[in-house]
Amino acid sequence: MNHSGYKNIGNERVNFVINTMSSKKNTSADGFLIRRVSAENNISCVTLLDTATALYRVLESRSFSMVSMNEMGK
Repeated sequence: MNHSGYKNIGNERVNFVINTMSSKKNTSADGFLIRRVSAENNISCVTLLDTATALYRVLESRSFSMVSMNEMGK
């Protein structure tokens, strides 16, 4: 993996990480580093596509609205 990917996780450009396993042996060290950098920077990381899909469906089903903080006190 390109080391700039690790920098992106730590410089507030990444909000969420999906890190799946591979059958290739040389990718396990990259996966460990991705998960470690994510944890060190308090960024959520999932390692299974089923979990990522479930989270996506929940987020997609929610409706969001914005309220001005000035209006909240009224």
